[in-house]
Amino acid sequence: MKCSQLLEHLEYTCLQGSTDVKVTAVVNDSRKIEEGCLFLCIKGAAFDGHKFAAEAAEKGAAVLVVEDEVEVPDSVTVIKVDNTRYAMALISAAWLSSRGAYHNRCYRNKGQDNNNLYGEVSLRGGRT
Repeated sequence: MKCSQLLEHLEYTCLQGSTDVKVTAVVNDSRKIEEGCLFLCIKGAAFDGHKFAAEAAEKGAAVLVVEDEVEVPDSVTVIKVDNTRYAMALISAAWLSSRGAYHNRCYRNKGQDNNNLYGEVSLRGGRT
């Protein structure tokens, strides 16, 4: 899937590179970076993903989505957004919907051994 398709519903600035690059995976954990992936630099309580930007580039990430500026080789596309958590939600939704049927099942369990299906939501037109 092209990076431009993942960014379709986001306001962003392309700081370097091209949004026409192909993305092979969407990752926010630096330990799971793979060649050609899009890496989301998320600021957390314990870690700041921006500190792993150079490592992500070394491991082959094709695209970095950032809030703060980072220094990486020119071969890596860098996308700047106002909020990487918000961007992660929209990019993940685009990524999952491009992969086909994705179901999120909700269960209700009142302490019994069996789970009762409470509801099922599908990202493909409400079909289950």
